[in-house]
Amino acid sequence: MMKRRNRQKGLSIIEFTVVVTGFLIVIFSFIELGLYLYSMQTLNDVSRKAARLGAVCYPSADISTMVTEGKPLGITSEHIQVDYLNLNSGVEFSNPKANPTNDEIGSVAYVRATVVGFSFRMTGILSFLGLGNNGVLAMPGLETVLPAESLGLPHDYDPDNPSYDTCQ
Repeated sequence: MMKRRNRQKGLSIIEFTVVVTGFLIVIFSFIELGLYLYSMQTLNDVSRKAARLGAVCYPSADISTMVTEGKPLGITSEHIQVDYLNLNSGVEFSNPKANPTNDEIGSVAYVRATVVGFSFRMTGILSFLGLGNNGVLAMPGLETVLPAESLGLPHDYDPDNPSYDTCQ
């Protein structure tokens, strides 16, 4: 009877280690998933803000730089694409455009902002487990389309005497 007790002395510490390891993997996986969802929401917010600024600012404004300043996650202006769309042929021109013509501005019906080429790097346990490409997941292209509003032009805009809001 004494021999049997001595053999089971370290069994509880082994069981504890196995259970706690599994529990911690699950907890840290949930934290990593939360960071991924936070990244998705932040990128969605950036695309929404870029589309809104595109709808109300003159097309020469550098919208992608305005919406990425101070943003976490390493998102840069190269990850934001703003397009001005007309009803007939699709893309009229992309932002920023130095000198859009009055015809181009007049034909814009929608503004589309897209997050392109952004990847999320797993930082914790999920990158260790080998999910994704070395812990790097390509984010889907998030897109927001809004109807064009003033495009930075005042209601009493005179093409012969241009004055517009560049939003800068």
